[in-house]
Amino acid sequence: MAKDTSGLTPMMKQFFSMKAQHPDALLLFRCGDFYETYGDDAIEASKVLDLL
Repeated sequence: MAKDTSGLTPMMKQFFSMKAQHPDALLLFRCGDFYETYGDDAIEASKVLDLL
């Protein structure tokens, strides 16, 4: 998790908290009807999905 979380939204705090518990997993976070991913997971997902 980021060291300084003061500028993060509650959702991003939850995302990075869960990511810290499962660092080897590619974490998809449900936002309404969609699944999103952030940070290094977003980069890895774009490679897996051939989006780059």
